Amino acid sequence: MKIIWKNLKNIEELDRKIWSIFPERNLQKVRQNVRIAVIDDKDFSPLPNLQSHQFNITHLRDLSTIDAIRDYQVVLIDLQGVGKDLNPTQEGAHLIREVKAHYPEKYVIAYTAGAAPELLVPSIQASDKFIRKDTSIEEWCDLLDNGTRMVAHPVMLWKKNRHRLLDNGITPLQLAYLEDALVRSLEEDPQSTPDQLEKKSKKLNLSRDVRSVIASLMANAMFYFLV
Repeated sequence: MKIIWKNLKNIEELDRKIWSIFPERNLQKVRQNVRIAVIDDKDFSPLPNLQSHQFNITHLRDLSTIDAIRDYQVVLIDLQGVGKDLNPTQEGAHLIREVKAHYPEKYVIAYTAGAAPELLVPSIQASDKFIRKDTSIEEWCDLLDNGTRMVAHPVMLWKKNRHRLLDNGITPLQLAYLEDALVRSLEEDPQSTPDQLEKKSKKLNLSRDVRSVIASLMANAMFYFLV
């Protein structure tokens, strides 16, 4: 069934429209296509069950460079035993902050089987969500479903990262023009949205840094879920 997107007034109306159909219509597609990385030096016991639920998860024992998770949209990070090449004292807590600093569009989940309070508090603050490693599979599934939908949802990604555009020198008026272009392109053809925003960015004479941020956001959004 083709979705009718016409006559949307603004980005908030578009957001409500997407959420009205997005979760149920595309749950299995999202699970299969959003790439999830688990950073854990030990075995990740929920992994087989989550893979049997069709989550697309790769287990990485550690990272020696932040660029290693560039192609993953959701990142699960243990607080202990990982990130030692980057910070042997703070371990996973430092890794979370670095991932968020380099890739703020990614959805980061911190978890632990029992980290020290000095690692726990900053990790919870820096991550998008926190969970105990030994929680139930049902809770893991709910958490991952929410995270994968957040990174696949183009408007949610855009709204979450507005501040990055403003921090890179875009004016509120230019932001409004871009958001209008986002709504109009999703009305006409969701899969053309990245190209349409690039064209609009050039017309607005936006800097290369701003255009790079926009391209990064649009690369992560999965527009084919909307058609």
